[in-house]
Amino acid sequence: MRRAGAAAAHPLLLFNNGLGDHVLAMPALRALAAAFDGRATLLCSQNAPRFLFEELPLRRVLAIAFRREGGTRHFDAAAAATASGACDLLVSLAPWKSGSLDALAAALPGAVSIGLAGAFDVRVPRDPAAHMAEVLFRVAQAVVPAAELGQFASALALPAWARAEAAAIRRRIAGGRRLLAVHAQSGEGKSWPAERLAAVLARFLDAHPEFSACLVGTSPHGGAFDRRLAACLDLPLATAFALVGAADLFLGVDSCMLHVADLGRVPGVAIFGPTDPATWGWRFARGVALRGRGATAGVSAAEVERALEQVLAASLCREPA
Repeated sequence: MRRAGAAAAHPLLLFNNGLGDHVLAMPALRALAAAFDGRATLLCSQNAPRFLFEELPLRRVLAIAFRREGGTRHFDAAAAATASGACDLLVSLAPWKSGSLDALAAALPGAVSIGLAGAFDVRVPRDPAAHMAEVLFRVAQAVVPAAELGQFASALALPAWARAEAAAIRRRIAGGRRLLAVHAQSGEGKSWPAERLAAVLARFLDAHPEFSACLVGTSPHGGAFDRRLAACLDLPLATAFALVGAADLFLGVDSCMLHVADLGRVPGVAIFGPTDPATWGWRFARGVALRGRGATAGVSAAEVERALEQVLAASLCREPA
């Protein structure tokens, strides 16, 4: 008899999506890995941030090649099924439809399959109004009904070396001041104009001598950045995550860094354009989301400045480290 749920002896978990989605999937992955207590195999992309999975009690991590084609993701389902070995439960956290997902379920005839989008035995309905962290966690609840999102939505448990590097960077930048972490670049038209960012940061730092700021990302945003604003660019991803998670305030766009701040309960301001903050914005931390009319350029510098002051006035920031 096939076994579903947490009683499965050889569960296979599947997740692949954008970088920020890996952060949003962590509560669901934590709940599933805890329920299976070292029995689960995680099937992920070769490009996945593997350091995120180090905290999970998994049997193993199986990294395979995914490719973009026809507006979705594909992979070699037969090879993945062979590499995974014995499997009596397939849990897919992929929020996308693909013939590869259907083929994987078919290639594991002894497994009960559960997921959001595909030919699964148990198809979890997706609420279009729900935050993506909730959407993914409902898949975990199909396996572990008693699990609650709040139990597993804690800050990322990043590697010790990354936390140590971030702490050293913070000491150099801020000393005893509070730290504003800034990430305003992203793909798909989600970045915010560099000149507005520079103006907001200059005025914020002038008005708040108790703060220093750090800019995280992979390239300069432009602008006249000088005192009390450090360009912490091209850091190892785990270190950048740790620096954002250790900040007192966050300013950024819809990106992985926003989700890191959110899980870490770092309050702040997030700027949106083409994406919906109800799905991709603040869920765990107390923050303000500003949305332009289809583009981040629709959000003015004055709006961002007011939102930052609103967050501070509400005493949402942590005490200095």
